[in-house]
Amino acid sequence: MFPSLVGRWRTAGTNVVYRNRETGTTPGSYSCQGSLTIESQGGRTFSGKLSTDGNGWNSDRFCTGGGTLIGEVLMPGTGSARARLDGGFSKNQCTLVSAAGEFTGIARDAEIRLQGTDILRCPVNLDGGPGMPFVEFERTVTLAFARW
Repeated sequence: MFPSLVGRWRTAGTNVVYRNRETGTTPGSYSCQGSLTIESQGGRTFSGKLSTDGNGWNSDRFCTGGGTLIGEVLMPGTGSARARLDGGFSKNQCTLVSAAGEFTGIARDAEIRLQGTDILRCPVNLDGGPGMPFVEFERTVTLAFARW
């Protein structure tokens, strides 16, 4: 039996983390807020509207995102799931190199936790500025939701 996911969900640990691919350092980790409203479910498949933002100017520019989340529960007993986001997250001063094709994780009656990673080319300090060198960052977005 598949979990019932239709309804309103609030963020519970949603965040965005940037990791410099060259040095392995993590110059940015941002907590996000927002909501997910799953509007339809047919057995294993579900879809709904996602909207996130930050907790102020510093995180807003990295956390702002949204669109339609379309997913499926792969195994009812474990809740393992995958989804794609028709929409996306802000790129700030970065250029998308490789998009996260899929978010993977779990979708259960009381929690949804999905994670996806993409590659961005950004100013080395993430804030930019004249003459700032650009490097590739791995951006990991964790979408964590609990029932509203």
